[in-house]
Formats: sequence, C-alpha cells, structure tokens
Amino acid sequence: MSTPIEVRAPAEQTEGTRSQLLRWLKQPGDAVIENEPLIEIETDKVTVEVAAPATGVLREILKPRAGGDRAGGTPRDASRLRA
Repeated sequence: MSTPIEVRAPAEQTEGTRSQLLRWLKQPGDAVIENEPLIEIETDKVTVEVAAPATGVLREILKPRAGGDRAGGTPRDASRLRA
C-alpha cells in the first residue's frame, strides 16, 4: 500500500502574504509526476504554481479551489498524493 504525501506551498513564496488556492491542475485519480505543476496559488503579490512533491496518483483533494485566505501561512492539508 502506498503512503499519502501532503502537498504544501513553499514557505518562501507565501510568508508574510495572504494566499489563496486558485485552482487544481489535476483531478483525483490523475497520475502526477514529481515536479509537475499541481496547483496554482495566488498571493497579494504574485500567482505561483506549486509542483507535485512526488510521482503517484492524486487520490483526494481536501481543500477545494479558492478556499479562504490565510495570512502569512500556507494552504495546509491541501491534498493527498499517493506515491
């Protein structure tokens, strides 16, 4: 059985800013390759793509798109990627 991997925005891209998950570039059941763009996050300064941390299959999305702002933090528990 595979191990779930959390997907998080890199701290250096969101620290001290407001961030919002804009959209998922993959859907549950889709194959994902490590370093492939997985989500888009918008901060008050820039829109960035966050890459998949591992190769596997996206099993579950726990945080839907445009899911609330978080000051100075990262979207936590955004998804479960099974590698």
